[in-house]
Amino acid sequence: MLDTNVELIIAAHRHLHEYGLNPEHLRVVAPIVEISWMEMGWKEHLRRIAQAIQRSDRAEQWLAAFEQEEQVARSLIQQCEVANDIITILVIKPDELLVYGARNVGYVIYQSLGLQPPELIGQEMKRLGDQFHSISIEVSELEDYAGSRLLVAVFPDEKGSTAHSEMIFKSLYWSRLPAVQRKRVHLLDRDEWLPYNPVSIRLQLQRAVALFTSNQ
Repeated sequence: MLDTNVELIIAAHRHLHEYGLNPEHLRVVAPIVEISWMEMGWKEHLRRIAQAIQRSDRAEQWLAAFEQEEQVARSLIQQCEVANDIITILVIKPDELLVYGARNVGYVIYQSLGLQPPELIGQEMKRLGDQFHSISIEVSELEDYAGSRLLVAVFPDEKGSTAHSEMIFKSLYWSRLPAVQRKRVHLLDRDEWLPYNPVSIRLQLQRAVALFTSNQ
């Protein structure tokens, strides 16, 4: 880092700790701006970073333009069949099954587009707001979180295999879900739908509109 002439380091304390990095040592390289990751949403992340680099005006212009895009997208989606659906976002990892909430693609689905989450997810979103990332469930609990439409992303294992997801897709718990029976399951590319930053969120909004308007 010394060789690359870094002038500013932006990081979350949680991530510094996870990687065993000492803020005091890093300050030898450059000043550090610590911005909490889970304690705030992506818009506040953007505002804090913009403030640190004295670009707050640019950030607010970008956010204002994005909010106009959100309004247009929401108007389009409210005219579609999906507006009446309950949307469940499932993420299948090698060792965990997650139902997503207000962050990542959940932000776009539930906040940008105003679509309905499952009741249990909606309760957590009201309680925790932007801090509600996801909840880990057992396959046997799928029915408790099952919406009328499913968005599913699969993380491969260390060898790149997604075979672990087949155990879920072939289970009786899965086959009993109304969305599965009605063929309202959308498989999402995790690299396109799960990043949580301004540029990715904007692209996810565009993808969501394309997905739901093409499935009428």
